[in-house]
Amino acid sequence: PEAPATSGKAERSHRERPLPAFSGITTDGRSVAISEFIGRRLLLFFFNPDVPEAKSVARAVASVAAQRKDHNFEVLGIAIGSDLGSTRTFVEEANFDFPVIDDSRGQITRRLQLRAPVAVLGVDAEGYVSDLSLASFEKGDEESWRRTANRIREGLHMPVETESSLGALNQRPMAPLFETP
Repeated sequence: PEAPATSGKAERSHRERPLPAFSGITTDGRSVAISEFIGRRLLLFFFNPDVPEAKSVARAVASVAAQRKDHNFEVLGIAIGSDLGSTRTFVEEANFDFPVIDDSRGQITRRLQLRAPVAVLGVDAEGYVSDLSLASFEKGDEESWRRTANRIREGLHMPVETESSLGALNQRPMAPLFETP
């Protein structure tokens, strides 16, 4: 008896959902569409620059974003609930080297039904929201950003940073780099 032919792709869970299409203008005036990122993993960072925990999470995202070329993913920031001037100041102070869309009118966040003032979402290469979804963050001590960065790294299947290395057995392999045609 022959097994039925399959397409080679695993079926998606009923909980997985595709990210709705959206586009916006970045803080430096460029147009960006989410469709530009299909074929690459994507880390979405939603933030309101006026919310206190945004600075700590921004520091964590910037730390992880610095490793994106080595781990095969892109980063897109989406500023919500603030004016463009405040957002530009925040982006500059956070030293972001990735595009940030101005969503001060809330069109993207309403489309995604996002209600948190600070959130991190992962999107797989096919455009589906991954299991990386953070909307609750620690407040307080100086090291909370490091713990947040490690939560993001874990969601992206990257090695976490520790103060004392446990050696080679603790290392995860780097994600393969694929070029899109």
